[in-house]
Amino acid sequence: MGSGVLRSSPTFPGKRKSSATARHGSGRPSRRSAGTRRRRVLDLAGWDEKPAKTLTFSSLFPLILDDLDPRKATRLIDEHLLNEREFWLPYPVPSVAATEPSFDPAWRTNTTWRGPTWINVNWYLYWGLRAHGRNDVASDLAERTIRMMAASGVREFYDPLTGEGQGARDFGWSTLVLDLIAAERGPA
Repeated sequence: MGSGVLRSSPTFPGKRKSSATARHGSGRPSRRSAGTRRRRVLDLAGWDEKPAKTLTFSSLFPLILDDLDPRKATRLIDEHLLNEREFWLPYPVPSVAATEPSFDPAWRTNTTWRGPTWINVNWYLYWGLRAHGRNDVASDLAERTIRMMAASGVREFYDPLTGEGQGARDFGWSTLVLDLIAAERGPA
């Protein structure tokens, strides 16, 4: 990804470009990145903006930028998203890669962003995959998400290995699955 600032904002079907993205200097939307380590995007953390060393779903979020360099999009998808040791688990996409020591999909530590799958993350990545011409992967992600929710109901988050629903019930943003169903199967 290179170091510095990526300047863009996501575009989703029927939606205008977001102005909610953080702004830096010029007033243009941007996403700050520490560059790459082991060929992956690293987030900046804390006031000092030190590179975060943990591989999380946010490392995949440059995919929601519709003008991301196609070579970088391909690399993120093929080397990380579709990596069955990292993110492409039975019910993707976990919030932390399965290769990370902090990966805790069973929620044993009661720390929610340490492995469970969140529907809103899958929704963003679905549209990013479609924007980069990876409709096959987007469809597979949508179908796995739909199956997971059909079995476990509308929950806050899910175990990426078993699909078991966890956290709050009837969690609002998990209803984004309806948008995935409409995108894949057409409106009811």
